Amino acid sequence: MQELLHGQQKIQSDLALLLYGAQHRQAWRSRFTSEAGSPKSHVTDIEEHGLSEGPRAVGQINSDFALPFMSSEPDSHAVPTMPRRRSLFSDLQSNATEISVVGESTHDLLWPASLQRRSVIVPGMAVNRRTRVSEMERRISTRLMDASEIHFSIPASGREILSTWRLPVFVLHPNSNMRAGLDLIGLCVLAYDMIATPLILAWDLKVESFLFYMSLVATAWWTLDIAFNFRTGFFHHGLLELSAQTVARRYLKSSFLVDASVTSMDWFGLATTFLFQSLGESEMTGLLSKFPRIVKVTKLLRLMSIVRVARFIEPLERLGDQYFSQVLHHVVHMFMLLLLILLLNHVLACAWYIIATSGFSDTEQNWTHLRLGEGTATYEKSSSSFQYFTALHWSLTQMTPGSMPVQPLNSYERLFNIMCLLLGLAFFGSVISSMTATITQLKMLRQDRDKTISALESFLRRKAVHREIAMNVKKQVLQRMAHKKPPVMSDIKGLSTLSPMLLSDLMFELCKPHLRCHQIFRLVEQVSSPVLKQICDTGISFKSLVAQDILFMQDRPSHEAFFITSGSLLYQQKEQTVSLRDPIVEHDDSRQVNEKSWLCWATLWSRWTHAGSAEASPAAEVLALQADAIYKAIGRGPDI
Repeated sequence: MQELLHGQQKIQSDLALLLYGAQHRQAWRSRFTSEAGSPKSHVTDIEEHGLSEGPRAVGQINSDFALPFMSSEPDSHAVPTMPRRRSLFSDLQSNATEISVVGESTHDLLWPASLQRRSVIVPGMAVNRRTRVSEMERRISTRLMDASEIHFSIPASGREILSTWRLPVFVLHPNSNMRAGLDLIGLCVLAYDMIATPLILAWDLKVESFLFYMSLVATAWWTLDIAFNFRTGFFHHGLLELSAQTVARRYLKSSFLVDASVTSMDWFGLATTFLFQSLGESEMTGLLSKFPRIVKVTKLLRLMSIVRVARFIEPLERLGDQYFSQVLHHVVHMFMLLLLILLLNHVLACAWYIIATSGFSDTEQNWTHLRLGEGTATYEKSSSSFQYFTALHWSLTQMTPGSMPVQPLNSYERLFNIMCLLLGLAFFGSVISSMTATITQLKMLRQDRDKTISALESFLRRKAVHREIAMNVKKQVLQRMAHKKPPVMSDIKGLSTLSPMLLSDLMFELCKPHLRCHQIFRLVEQVSSPVLKQICDTGISFKSLVAQDILFMQDRPSHEAFFITSGSLLYQQKEQTVSLRDPIVEHDDSRQVNEKSWLCWATLWSRWTHAGSAEASPAAEVLALQADAIYKAIGRGPDI
């Protein structure tokens, strides 16, 4: 530890923005150092570092950003040595400085004399600059000592122990993939309940073997769902709430009583069913004589599971907005409407059969007494499957202009028929209007697409573009129109109406989870949260890329660092070597850069030129960090 403190006291506050260089020291040797007998490593813009890994051995190829070390022959092309003004932080010593780091292995880090620090002079800092900087260095140095003790004293597994930088434990984000998966499982279980429960009740099916175990699984799931609801965050007035106490309090006040009551009824019905199955025939007969309607009541209680349908309206809309394109969203919406109609008619068909077999009739007749034809058996004597499909056919005719020979034969059936007609009048009209609106929107989208393609073809013909090139252009336009870019903040018109303060809060909320993936920004948040908020407001932007969109080009100057929030990028390096036999030999090295990776990190502290190019493969969303704006925000922070 004495070596660590001694090294930090040498560089003082320079580690504030270069803590990564001390923790991942092998990257500094990636281009400018070479071992004996081994070729010199090359510089890339990519990093594939683990956020919580311990220090790695020197000599590995850096894969996020180039942090070159000083060598006897520095490469001025990769890191241009343009003169810069002095930074607010103390400059690195012009000669190589050695830093001892406690980790898996200890090596000397050599700072290059040719590398120029990125700096921005903040207005108002000319007066008493030395005093201000000295005090600032003292505070940052103290913070860094504490933070470095934590980061470098943890084992190589790299478990993060700074709980202040974590989300609340076991609290799910309402838009997370895990919550979406739980909602999908809940939808499948709900579909089973809505199909099986009316059938069991109408045809008096025995709940055994498959039906019993499926009912047990469904009831167990709804019990677990209550526990998950206690640990799922929510949005309140547009703000995300992840406090465990607040989430639990809200759930207790909203739908907990309904969920607990329905689940309790499910367990009661299963317990009663299991009790009847375990009894002998004589014991069952005696119990039924005392409680003749207990079986019917327990089955009726299971119908309460239908009230869970209302719970899944919001998750369905959220899933559609999150994972479906505009066209697919409309198609899925139409499919869900058709599925809802079928489920409703399924319940009505089972209810229609229950009324016929209940024994209540003022005419001593019901629709099952009707004959299938002259001299044939009645519906009552037909198979259960035929009875079900007949009842389903009848229920569909109440929603549509169709007809069938089955008619009500008593007052109860007639009354139920009238109620179904009224329900069909209201429900069918609203569903048809909704489906018509959806189809109209799909047609409008198709018309916009056709207009765009027609204008493109007209332009290509007028300019006499070669047929092969014109075909490639048309194919790529069609492909990109089919895969639209995810919207970013600048695409949302409603955000332009927000006040600057609320817009700044929104930007901070969107950027904070991604910035916490790096130690430097976690440190900045711990030292001064307003500085991190200023960084998010002025120094960060979102970029959305589709397939073959280029993020940056090789040999171009870099002004931004990038963090891949979703998707992946294809990183390519093209190098040329000269030999006696073959004057020019090109080497093309490419790799896939996945989510949660940093690119061009060196841009934040140096004058950097891209060592390769990156393009979306197939699509990606990227967080862009502007170096000068970040330095201005950090320089204005009184606590940094």
